[in-house]
Amino acid sequence: MNVSFFAIIKGLFILYLLVGLGFMARKKNLLARDASKQFNSFLYYFSLPALFLYKVGTHSFQQEDVAVIMYSVLPIVSMVSVLTFLKLIGVLRKRVYVLLCLSVVFASNTFFGVPFFDVVMGGGRGFEYAIIAAAVLGPVGIVLTTLLFEYATGAQKGVGLFLRILTRPLIISVILGAIVSWQRLDLGVVGKVAQFLGQAAPAIALFSLGMFMHDVFSWDAIKKSIWFVLFRAVGFPCVVFLLIMLTHLERGLLFQFVLLQAGLPAAISLTVFSQKYNFEKETFAGIVLLSSLVSMIVLLFLSLIVI
Repeated sequence: MNVSFFAIIKGLFILYLLVGLGFMARKKNLLARDASKQFNSFLYYFSLPALFLYKVGTHSFQQEDVAVIMYSVLPIVSMVSVLTFLKLIGVLRKRVYVLLCLSVVFASNTFFGVPFFDVVMGGGRGFEYAIIAAAVLGPVGIVLTTLLFEYATGAQKGVGLFLRILTRPLIISVILGAIVSWQRLDLGVVGKVAQFLGQAAPAIALFSLGMFMHDVFSWDAIKKSIWFVLFRAVGFPCVVFLLIMLTHLERGLLFQFVLLQAGLPAAISLTVFSQKYNFEKETFAGIVLLSSLVSMIVLLFLSLIVI
């Protein structure tokens, strides 16, 4: 069933209300500064892995899922390829090249996309698309982000850091879920526990995003990141729309999902990488902060196209 314009407006209102509550909780000191870390720990180690284990494990994979993966990965590969070509011919400097690439390779498909499509698409087939896309784009984002930070800094942290990230519960849960689905196993009691834990993920993720936005808010960070955020906000949807036109994707639920997904903000994980590699920490804080705000406008505009 296709999603309506009203459902998108309602969904955005609910999402940003949750983000706003998290922001206000920090502004009024109702929660300590390190509360965001506690929420994120619960999400990373319990709620989100449980959500992915249950949803992927109980999902019956179809031909359409291949299209979801293709339309999720190809725009990233296309933009990075074009930027790399521009770097090779001397149009882009190294710093600008890295920042432009990183602004598009790692979107908040898990923290923002999963809750958004859960609310907007009522937990139906569109929500399943979001789970599949997040499950694929998470590892893709980690690999590309690691490579880009390695290139930018000349550091050699990649192997150890890369392996530590890939062995975290979120990635493991996706792999286990795929095995469960492939073997058609019954999760039983584990599945029920995972279902209950996973239901808490969307609201807590958005609330935590609001706290994060409060803690990193800085006008200097916004100034440093504005052009990279605009590149993501305008360029990424344009590339996705071009891909849709070239492949003659018919209007429908998949069309709506693919285009709306292009409006998601940058992932919070970018700030973690920037701190690990000590590279443009303020700029990446600004990219996550500003893209999370601009995303509302982009999604509203895209909703007029998909209806």
